[in-house]
Amino acid sequence: MIRRFFALSSLATLACLLTAHAFAADVASVQCTIKSVDPLTRSVTVAYTVGTAEKSITLDVSRKAEITLNGEKADLGALGPGMKATVEYDRALEIVTKIQSTGSRLMMGQMVYRLTLSLSEFGDGKFRIEKTSYPAVDDFAGEAFTLSRLPRTKATKGQDGVVRLVHDFSDPDDLSVLALQVKNVSLQRDTKVAVFTPRSEPNDPQGPRRATFPYSKRLRPPLSVIADVVEYGGGQFGFQVFHHTVGGLQCRFWSDKGRDGPFTVQVAWVEGQKQTVTDLCDEMTVSLKQPYEQQFRLPLPNARITDAFLVHLHIGVKVDVPPTTVSRLEVRGRVAPMLGVGLDEKQGVVFVKTVFPNGLGQQAGIQQGDVILAINAKQPTTLVEAMNLLSLLPIGEKAVINIQRGDKTMERSVLAE
Repeated sequence: MIRRFFALSSLATLACLLTAHAFAADVASVQCTIKSVDPLTRSVTVAYTVGTAEKSITLDVSRKAEITLNGEKADLGALGPGMKATVEYDRALEIVTKIQSTGSRLMMGQMVYRLTLSLSEFGDGKFRIEKTSYPAVDDFAGEAFTLSRLPRTKATKGQDGVVRLVHDFSDPDDLSVLALQVKNVSLQRDTKVAVFTPRSEPNDPQGPRRATFPYSKRLRPPLSVIADVVEYGGGQFGFQVFHHTVGGLQCRFWSDKGRDGPFTVQVAWVEGQKQTVTDLCDEMTVSLKQPYEQQFRLPLPNARITDAFLVHLHIGVKVDVPPTTVSRLEVRGRVAPMLGVGLDEKQGVVFVKTVFPNGLGQQAGIQQGDVILAINAKQPTTLVEAMNLLSLLPIGEKAVINIQRGDKTMERSVLAE
């Protein structure tokens, strides 16, 4: 018997949202991207766009469905993630009758646990975990560019200032540039992974074991973070996305039964000096035989989020466990440049308090004590204004910073990365 995932009203609503046109009384057509295919149950999961939001739906496929790939007849098993398709379905029978797809099937690779966190500009989010052997779908449209300090990173500029950065640990950039002050994380080029080995602090050998990868870029929403976990060694692993004054989001999973689960999934918000924790959804225990996705909303005002967040990959555990390995990290968002300088303010004067070695600021000739007069011709009057101006610099482009040093004024050109 054919499974029915969605009621007639759901499919009718989908057709209306997509402004699908009817070929017959009960047949509609939608443009979409294939996310997954299950030939055994004859089902296909597709992604489509409603306004600016991406939605997904799983549909049953008739055994008599007409399926083509690049104009040639094909069976359901020939389709794969990333392909573009026009799908026709019978709204009365709730079943797909025709799929016209284009593209090439993504090659299957090693089995990974893929963690995906998405956060909108207004605080709506999704945390998804799936067990898959398919590479992540490359669905980001934009212009490729190169970061001088991350030459091996695949960088793409999209619309509205959103940037996509893909870090493949089979050919990684230097760890000291990828992350800030890593703790118990190393890159193994022979096995092509980042290795998280949780350890306790030297002065507290019985304390919690941790390993942290503090990503070197700050991101403003809309943002997403995707990590492929190859070997799960144990402990609570996931993402920490936080701002020192706004609060922090924790999305993590763990299992007491080893890498095959079942797994507990938690999404929580942490804020204040007392680190008050608010669960954004109920903890769930899942097998991951099917992808699991949890939607949530941040406990913030329903207004556009303009702050830039730090992103950490983190694992914590009370006892010694084997390492956890990650083969790939992808981030998307409005990237706030890290110029390698720390600013401060005294008596209404914004100045450079710290210059980090080998940073972009040092390379541009900025020195400790320099007074910030203007950033791209805009004059900051407070530390907050200066930080905001720096965070809004377009990534990959040069910025002009006017400074005062003693009785001299000068101009410095800095590459925003």
